[in-house]
Amino acid sequence: MSDLIKQCRDVKKLSAQAQKACALFMEECERQKLNVLIVETLRTKERQYFLACQGRTVPQAKAMGVPATFAEKYANPSEKQVTWTLDSNHLGGMAFDFCKNVKGQEYSDKAFFNKCGEIVSDLGLEWGGAFGDSPHVQVPKGWKEPIIKEDEELKKAVTKIIDSGVKINDASWNRLDRINLKNVPALISKIGIRLFDVSTYDTAVAKMVEVKIINSPDIWKNKKYTEQNVRDLIVKVSGYLG
Repeated sequence: MSDLIKQCRDVKKLSAQAQKACALFMEECERQKLNVLIVETLRTKERQYFLACQGRTVPQAKAMGVPATFAEKYANPSEKQVTWTLDSNHLGGMAFDFCKNVKGQEYSDKAFFNKCGEIVSDLGLEWGGAFGDSPHVQVPKGWKEPIIKEDEELKKAVTKIIDSGVKINDASWNRLDRINLKNVPALISKIGIRLFDVSTYDTAVAKMVEVKIINSPDIWKNKKYTEQNVRDLIVKVSGYLG
């Protein structure tokens, strides 16, 4: 019985593909300061039967395909349904489940799961939130690790800005796919303090327009910039530093 209840959390039990996918997911969650805990990886057929029995009567479990002896022993209609299939991607080590690693908030923080879901989608994986199972991630057939083209010009620009005394996290800005637009106002303000002795976003933008770091002021004044706009701004700031 304990083997049916206990969740396998060993990432090494996943397929090679899924191990890589899980590692990339965890890496990006850590970068975005999302405290994630992997709670289930590989699942046995017997555990899948057990889960299928939760929230279902004996006839309902049998109708799903659960063996009669198993359904008669473990069917529990008073519990919440936790699975809708016997053909789970967990069985082949192609799926993993996660939660928020904060006691009392494991599954209640909708914003947390939505942010994690965005990461899942960006990696080309399938997020269970699309079908009502937010803690679930599965690896589609044929999935390959995304190829990220390194931007050497951007990396050098970020390093130069940091060396000048601007306190920013190198890894958050040195690749286009890592630029978080929500953090741009803070970046601009920090650069403004260092270059122009001004401390607000608006005054920093005004100064950058004045010295021609910014050539299209409207997108910055209205905060309609894209990741590419931010990338180009960082490079121009680096050039301004000399």
